[in-house]
Amino acid sequence: PALILPKDPANPKAESPEAMTKRFLSENRDLLLIKNPLAEFTISSVEKQTRGDTVLRLSQKLGNLEVWPGQITANVSEAGYLTVITGAYAPTPEGINTTPVITPEQAKAAALQHVNIDASSLSVTQPPVLKIFADKGRVPELSYEVQVEGVNRHERVFVSAQTGNVLTSISEICTGAMIGTGTDTLGYSRSLNVYSNGSPVRYYLVDASKPMYNSSTGNGYIGIYNAADALNLSFSTQLNSGYDAEGVGASFNLGKVYDFYKNIFGRNSYDNNGSSIIAMIRKTNPDGSPMANANWSGADKQMSFGTADRYTAATDVVGHEYTHAVVNTTANLVYKDEPGALNESLADIFGEAIERAVYGTNDWLIGSFLSVGGPIRSMKNPEIFKQPYKMSQYLRTSADHGGVHTNSGIPNKAFYMLVEGLSTGGIGFDPA
Repeated sequence: PALILPKDPANPKAESPEAMTKRFLSENRDLLLIKNPLAEFTISSVEKQTRGDTVLRLSQKLGNLEVWPGQITANVSEAGYLTVITGAYAPTPEGINTTPVITPEQAKAAALQHVNIDASSLSVTQPPVLKIFADKGRVPELSYEVQVEGVNRHERVFVSAQTGNVLTSISEICTGAMIGTGTDTLGYSRSLNVYSNGSPVRYYLVDASKPMYNSSTGNGYIGIYNAADALNLSFSTQLNSGYDAEGVGASFNLGKVYDFYKNIFGRNSYDNNGSSIIAMIRKTNPDGSPMANANWSGADKQMSFGTADRYTAATDVVGHEYTHAVVNTTANLVYKDEPGALNESLADIFGEAIERAVYGTNDWLIGSFLSVGGPIRSMKNPEIFKQPYKMSQYLRTSADHGGVHTNSGIPNKAFYMLVEGLSTGGIGFDPA
């Protein structure tokens, strides 16, 4: 029931969640192999959950340097008890040379060379940041974190500050790659919230009807932009016709996704701060061909949809990409290996949950509304799409960021089993 006894057993809430968490770390420093928890871990966020629990995230540092990927998450129940400590961190790093040998410019050059596409389309928009790289139990080492950006590309590259070698590269764009040539939507007539402006009047695909909308700042809307004219919102000159079919699907489905997270979890937009939800439709490949993809970019804070299939009309696909945004602003699961597969699985799970909320049922197939490339995954039978469904089948690979779209079949299957696949029938979708 609790990981540590309250200071006042008669009144557990007398001690704040922050103080209780720090006390736990301090009293268990030997077990956790942390020499000075109060100095090494700082609270980066505190979030109150709808059921009353408090979730705290603590980041690890060595002096002024962030230790990557050092993060601990704590859960304090509504009753005031510390119930969960989880996360990934390094035992207190010692004996590390914190003086870099290579320069930030050399680190940028190494990162750009590592990202294997046309260098002319790439850039480093932020200065490289020195961090302690301590991934997967390796000996911690001083490194530069370099953010490399380009068309439909955003890579976080860690470069050794001592040798200039690339230590790892992580995609910051969560993708759902699909192959196809279809460009049409489902053909359904959808009710839309639009915004009229100008003379002659234009009806923009801007939904300002949600509780997150702030009329004084103009923030908190759902906006659909067309990549063919990326500076302007998608619009029609007729109230009841003339909208881009891709934009209609994106606007309708993102509205339903917002409603789902708000009504079920009390979450106000993807970041719970009422930020505007932006989607870019008709994105193309660098050569101008139709993009067979849908993705969320944490750098741009927007979703993008290509026209090579009916991505914006597929409710589970839109829910999937939006959930990447939720993950990005909460757990921030690294898009690589096991955490990357969990990231993809959570996006699939909530995509199916949103499909069920909109249509009354779900089919356990991801992308079932796609005309050319779908469906692309099955949560009920992952093996149909060559995914593992148990840990003994876990695929160790350097492809696809460590198999994030493959190994997601394992937690996907676990969720399906929890809902309805157990011998007892499961506990049902809503409790799961």
